[in-house]
Parts: sequence; C-alpha cells; structure tokens
Amino acid sequence: MPIRIKRLGAVALILCLFLSVSAFYPNCASADGEVITKILTTISATPVALMDPASISAATSTPGCYIVGAAWFDAAGNMAVGAFNAETYQLRIQIAAAEGYYIDPGAACYLNNSAVSAYPDGTGKSVTLIREYTAAVWAPTVYKQPGKETVNEYGMASFVVSGTYIRDYQWMLVNSTATDFILMDNLKNRFPGMEVQGNGTAKLMLYNIPYELNGWSVICNFFGAGDGNVVQSQPALLTVIPDPSRAAATPAPTPVPTVESAVSASATPADTDEESASSEASEIPEAEAIPEETPHEHVFSDEWFRDAENHWHECREDGERSDQASHIFVWTETRAATRREHGEETGTCEICGYIKVRETPLLERTPIQLPGTLLTLLLMLVPIDLILLLIHPAVFGKQRSRAVKKGRKQV
Repeated sequence: MPIRIKRLGAVALILCLFLSVSAFYPNCASADGEVITKILTTISATPVALMDPASISAATSTPGCYIVGAAWFDAAGNMAVGAFNAETYQLRIQIAAAEGYYIDPGAACYLNNSAVSAYPDGTGKSVTLIREYTAAVWAPTVYKQPGKETVNEYGMASFVVSGTYIRDYQWMLVNSTATDFILMDNLKNRFPGMEVQGNGTAKLMLYNIPYELNGWSVICNFFGAGDGNVVQSQPALLTVIPDPSRAAATPAPTPVPTVESAVSASATPADTDEESASSEASEIPEAEAIPEETPHEHVFSDEWFRDAENHWHECREDGERSDQASHIFVWTETRAATRREHGEETGTCEICGYIKVRETPLLERTPIQLPGTLLTLLLMLVPIDLILLLIHPAVFGKQRSRAVKKGRKQV
C-alpha cells in the first residue's frame, strides 16, 4: 500500500508541474475539422428580362466556405446567355469548404435570407444550391422625352430620349391630324432626298428636311420585354422655316414707256451690254446662310461602365463620362485563411456591381484564453509544487530508514 501511495503522489506531482508550466506556455487553438452546419448566401439582384445573367453576382458570409461559381440555366437546361427573357430560369451556386472545414450533409442553406434546396456531393467538401426564378417584366420608364425642333428648310434636326428597361427604340413621323404615319425605315421612299441616322437607338438625326414636313411631329416607341410591352413618347413638333431663295418669283407688271425709256432704248450696244451685265449681277442671289450646327447633346448610358478603380456613365456618341466615382466595396470572405494558406475575400461594389478579389493574411497562432479563476488556481500550485519537491526526499528518506530498522528488529 505505501508503494502505491508513493506512485500516486509522484503522478500527482508531475501533473501539477505540467499544469503550472502550461499556464505560462499555452497551446495554440486549431480549427481543423470544424463542421459547417449553416450556410448563408446572397445574390446582388433578382433577374429582370432586360438584365444580363453575367451582371448578377453571388456571395457568402459564412466562414470556412467560399463560392466556386454561379450560373443560370433556362427551362431546357442550357446555360443562359444574353438578356433574360420573360420565362423561368434556374440559378445554381456551387460552394466549397476551405481547408480544415467540412460541410454537414444536412447543413441548413439560405439564399437571400430564405431556405434554398441544397445538394451535397457526399464528401463534405462541396454543396450546390439551386433555386428557380421567373424573370420579371417591367414596363419601360422614360426619363427624357424628345424635344421640339425648329430648322431651316433642308436643314437638320436631332431628337434624344432616355429611359430604363428599354430593349428597342422605334422612331416615326406623324402629321398634324394624326392620319399619316411614316416609319423611319420608309422615310426615304416618301422623301428621297432625306437622310436618317440613329434609327433604333436613343438618338435620331434627320438631314435635308423638306418644307413638306412642317407641322409634323416625331414620336419614339419604347419596347420592353415581352409581347405588347410598349410605351410611346410625347410627340415632338417639327417646325420647318421655308428658304426665301427657293420661293418662286412673282411676275412684275409691264411698265408704261416714258421718254427716259426711249432714250435708254436708243443707247449704244456697248451701253446696253454693260447695263445688262450690271442687271444680271444684281439678280445673282446672295449665298445661302449656312444654319448653325446644333450643339451636341450628351446621352449618357443607363448602365455603368467600369474599370478596376472607378465606375461611370458614358455618352454613346463621343465617350464623354458622367458621375465618375471610386468603387465602394462590400467585402465577403470566400475562403478562410489557415496557418499554412492565405484566405480570400471578394468585394462587390454596391453601386455598379464590379467584383474584386483580394488575399487575406495567414491565420496567426491564437493562444487559449483560460478563465481567470482557473489560471489563478494553477499559479497557486507553483509554490505547492516547490514545497513538495523539497519535502518529498525527506519524507521518503525517513520512511526508508524506518523500514530498515523494522527489518533489523524482525531479524
């Protein structure tokens, strides 16, 4: 029995020493093997029939996982390209676990704060989220109506419009009684000398406008997604000022012969030729006044142009920029950092949707934070350990000498 007690005392002594020393040199925590039981994801926008699938981005805010890719598929299972139509599409988001993390097969998955169907791959390293969306069909919204124009005969005029959710533009002319309509595709058949530019765009240019179009109006039809989704602009009145030099001459009455006219008639042929030349010179019309060119009116795009640093709206005609500003990123962790590999963050500009990826630093060795009371108790063990170290040889030495004496007596 005494030997067993000695061994237990030695073990207790070693354990106390180990705990005391570990209070000064704590181990590092490890996240290896952490299981992900909940995944939160978001998309930047729901599909609208005029939007491009590539303009909609996905992100996750759950530590330990990141988005591998997101793609849209139509009802036939083909990957969607170009603008959405007014039909149902399927969004598929693939999520992978970072090193040291595993996705629970029954993990709860959410997309834009609502539950979504999840299909794990069976290895705990990947899961695919799937949700269906029916693209919304929004009527075109007109921000700028075409303005009225006053031009000289055979001059030029421009008409500019702007709006959102517009798939196509259709320009036409209508007479003052709204009984005659001319589409721009047929304009040259009615007025062969005219030229048209910008038909089908937000800016229409008309050249060589005849006086016959005075009092007509220009109208733009805005086509959205879906059948019959059309909004018509307000009519823009076209006023054409006739060119005086092209007006027909009014015949003058025949003058009554006078003495002066008789003398003039008897003038020499040379005098007559000079007077005729002078008269012809006076009849030469003055040079036509060249109408001033209409100043260019910028038409800035509704969509954002962007580079790595800024975003802006751009004029379709000359590339002029408007509303240029730096990106404002909202960062989301897409891959958690470990002590051996860098992590990754994805930033999405909350204004234009531009996406930027950056690397995060390695995970630092984080010491275990012991509760204050437990740390105090371990530190109190230090002097006890020292006392035990001092008295242990003396106690065991006395016990050994007593055993020797006892053995002698027995002999």
